[in-house]
Amino acid sequence: ELEERSSQAVAVVGQDIRKELFPATNPIGRYIKVSGIDFRIVGLQEKLGTGATGGSQDNQVIIPITVYDRLFGTQRGM
Repeated sequence: ELEERSSQAVAVVGQDIRKELFPATNPIGRYIKVSGIDFRIVGLQEKLGTGATGGSQDNQVIIPITVYDRLFGTQRGM
C-alpha cells in the first residue's frame, strides 16, 4: 500500500520468473528491468499453476497501479 501511494518502482514476481532469473538465490531486494526501468523485488507470488486459458499464472510481474499509470499511461491495457 505504501509503495502504491508513493509510486515506488517495486514488484512482486511469480515463481516462473524467480526460477528463470534467480534459480539459486533469494530474489527479495534484487532488481529486474521492466521496459527499461529497474524494479526492486519486494515479494514472491505463491505458485498458482495453469490458468483457465491454459497459460502459466506464475510468469507474472506485479507492479503498483500508480507506477503502471505513470510509466505506460492509463490508455494502455493491462
